[in-house]
Amino acid sequence: MSDGNDRIWSSCALAMLRHPDRNRAVEFLVNLVQNHQSEDPPLNYMQALGIAKDRRAVASIRPYYDQYLKAMEGEAITDVPDDVFWGPIPYFPFLCIAGSLYQIDGSSEYSESIRKYLDHPKEQVRYWAEHALGVEGPTTTKRKAEYEAKRSRGDTQ
Repeated sequence: MSDGNDRIWSSCALAMLRHPDRNRAVEFLVNLVQNHQSEDPPLNYMQALGIAKDRRAVASIRPYYDQYLKAMEGEAITDVPDDVFWGPIPYFPFLCIAGSLYQIDGSSEYSESIRKYLDHPKEQVRYWAEHALGVEGPTTTKRKAEYEAKRSRGDTQ
């Protein structure tokens, strides 16, 4: 943890949770989120903190949630974009952030902000929402079945 940089740390954020001093690892991840310099959100750190379920992380993640919640309001203005990956609405970051907060404190505020995307017209957004809630909904079930069918045919490309 002392010899690295953001590129290395973000790549091994989940592995940090296996550190023998869990308290130190969580404090390190919280510090990385609070002092993040890039314009892209530190999603790997936030996801690791969500898995850690340590309430100390909420204060560092919440500002990102508020920022991205506001950005999600753009869908009402611009409508649903064709490109949900790189388009103007930050679906993936928002759902990751909300999902991490939901994992940590289980608040209905976060679950409701995610649940409204379970019926989204774009399948990918529904899949991200299911993943953020930790549920195997219809989209995840469908994708697993498609993957299994490809795998049984030997076509995993």
